[in-house]
Amino acid sequence: QQRDDEWGMTLANDVTLHKAVGNDAILSEEGVNEEDSRYLLVRMLSAENLQGPARIKQVVSKNPPQKDTVIPKLVFNSQSNEPRFVSLIYAMRAGEKAPETKWNADHSVLEIKWEDQTDILLFQKLENGRTTIQVKRDNQIIGGIL
Repeated sequence: QQRDDEWGMTLANDVTLHKAVGNDAILSEEGVNEEDSRYLLVRMLSAENLQGPARIKQVVSKNPPQKDTVIPKLVFNSQSNEPRFVSLIYAMRAGEKAPETKWNADHSVLEIKWEDQTDILLFQKLENGRTTIQVKRDNQIIGGIL
């Protein structure tokens, strides 16, 4: 049975949505000109039945110490049985090129091409439902999440 799911990231009050196109959201500093602003790319690499581009939603906190405080939140919405959200978050400067990303057919290998290097992420789903990730650069494992 399909349901509505939401991937969310709480934002500081001085961060705004600069651009949202397809699976990419680019955040920037509010009140800072484009050349001086820092940017944050949030790319939804995988999500079942993504519903439109990212948006900022105002959420009212229900918990102390920020009870009843309005908090901005970047959200991606999915309508599916299991959304399987996978995202890339990358800090950028003005004029910097965003990385290129490409999955293999079964989404077990992700290639990320940066301006000066290529990283390969290997995703392995375990029997208990968890997923491990290995990061390879120049055919050597340089990190991972177990």
